[in-house]
Amino acid sequence: MMAEFLMKGWNVAIPEVDIGDDIFVVKDEEGTLRKVQVKTSRGKATKKGYTAQFSASEFNLANIGPVVGHYVFIVRLDDDTWSKPVIIRQDVLNQMYEDGEVGSLAGKTIVFSFKYTQNGDKVICLKKDLSAFINDYVDFPQLVH
Repeated sequence: MMAEFLMKGWNVAIPEVDIGDDIFVVKDEEGTLRKVQVKTSRGKATKKGYTAQFSASEFNLANIGPVVGHYVFIVRLDDDTWSKPVIIRQDVLNQMYEDGEVGSLAGKTIVFSFKYTQNGDKVICLKKDLSAFINDYVDFPQLVH
């Protein structure tokens, strides 16, 4: 994922202390900062595509601060390729979770079960269609230096 942000012209840094954010993505000229939590899973083949499960801390998801946070869900497939990333702003994902549209609580962890079509162009979590979030780099536009 870091390479994707770099290719878009954003600067990328790994925080020294992991308190929930995997990478910081920065637009240098303006100082725009985005926090990114990357969630990976190994895909399991099904007749119609593949499934994957991700887990996230309930506390971290609900801990929305002044810096825009994003969750990136990406799946490693059987042929050692990666799925297209599902990129969701933290506040949007948290609202979907609070509304009961995505995720299920297991202790203090939220489990997200995704179902993908064969070509990965459609993804469902519970009954919520998350396809609009596939490759959704709207908050990370291409920068020209």
